[in-house]
Amino acid sequence: MNFYGLKQSDNNDQLEKIYFKKNNLVYSIKILQETIDNEIHWYSQIDDEFNILENETLIDAIFLRAPVYQNFKDLKQNYCTIALKQVGGYHPRIFRPFLESTKPMRFGFGVSLDELKMEINKYPTYHPNNIEFSIKSLTQLTTLKRMLNLVFSNIYPSPSNLETYGHTLKDLIILACIEIENQLKGVYYAHKINPKDKPYFNNYYELKKILRLDEYFVTLPLYPELPSFSPFQNWTIGNKKNSTPEWYDAYNGIKHNQDNEFIKATLRNAISAVCALAIILKAQYGDNIPYWEEEIGSFLDISNSIEWPFEEHIIPPFKTSTWEAIKINF
Repeated sequence: MNFYGLKQSDNNDQLEKIYFKKNNLVYSIKILQETIDNEIHWYSQIDDEFNILENETLIDAIFLRAPVYQNFKDLKQNYCTIALKQVGGYHPRIFRPFLESTKPMRFGFGVSLDELKMEINKYPTYHPNNIEFSIKSLTQLTTLKRMLNLVFSNIYPSPSNLETYGHTLKDLIILACIEIENQLKGVYYAHKINPKDKPYFNNYYELKKILRLDEYFVTLPLYPELPSFSPFQNWTIGNKKNSTPEWYDAYNGIKHNQDNEFIKATLRNAISAVCALAIILKAQYGDNIPYWEEEIGSFLDISNSIEWPFEEHIIPPFKTSTWEAIKINF
């Protein structure tokens, strides 16, 4: 079953309706919420239905017979439909935002997604990804954060000290990168149809694009003189040359050739590796990681420049259905 969104052609901020077709009928869907155990749960519900004729396009049927829109036939040229994800489908360990509201704006009773999020933000939103996994992952990040904080008590994290290197920094880089590999491997095996038995780091490169890792930025608010860190920006795969991030090169160097590569065990690479792990967790679970504020708090501030298209939003299941895990083969 295919699902489609109706939007104004020149408006990428508001989706007005969701439709799906079954036999000779078109159904519209509205998205509602309820609070269960102090969590916001979103669900889809059929709103109305109308006929569609053989060989008739969906948008023609909408402006001929759909409630509200049939009274505004002259506006059809300003609208288009886009393909959406299936209702109730989600991608394990890959964060995508909810499509939370689909109310028309043009006719005076719309609400933007941002406004809606602000309104319901008093309760956390339930997300179908595995909460137990996210808590275990946070535990690993918390341990590394404490190690890094201890380093800061001996090496002040100023720009002039970022190239300082040492044994404690070496251990921190190795531990962080082992956990990063573990996280990427988990996502890789959750989706890859024919995975390699022993994948290398660059086998995970497609996950950089799927998780949009290079669009995240991390700052350390307690140390405002430090630059922001975007540890996945320089990870590239090309026909002639591959380039892994500098902090991961340092990990490989000090693990396999410490005598010659020890100088790479720098404060910069240690911070970058810890930030990389934090980004991977956010890219998997979004803001739905329990105890994040208590454990990480203001030590790391993670932001991103991602503008999610409607096609990438997930749509909650019907109330009588459950979420369905869908692989992204790459």
